[in-house]
Amino acid sequence: MGIFRRGEKIDIIAFDNGLKEVVIGKVTKDGNMLVDGLIGRHYTIATKPIILKDGKKRKIAYLVDSEKGCTVEVERDDSVLKLKTNPDLVGKIIDSRLIQQAFSIRVETRQIIASLIIGVILGWIVGALFF
Repeated sequence: MGIFRRGEKIDIIAFDNGLKEVVIGKVTKDGNMLVDGLIGRHYTIATKPIILKDGKKRKIAYLVDSEKGCTVEVERDDSVLKLKTNPDLVGKIIDSRLIQQAFSIRVETRQIIASLIIGVILGWIVGALFF
């Protein structure tokens, strides 16, 4: 059911190609992951969001490093801006998310019905061959 997506739309500012390319876009927030359905990338939320001002409008956005696959913070050093993240926190978030996804897999009713119908048809064909 790819038509109906759960989660809310969130703005991101993604840094790519060694911080030489900045992409502003929208992704879907699903738990503690940001999912970009068009590209097929998942970003782990490891930092707090920032406020993005667009004229008088204020939106919540996340800074994302595409190479690391997670959100980052901007830290100001003497004359340099640094993007940083906490790798231990990212590992914990990913581990908990994978465990949650593994135990939340449920078979849909239509899949059960379709497999039942296919099984009956194949059983009838195989039974007719040996009768």
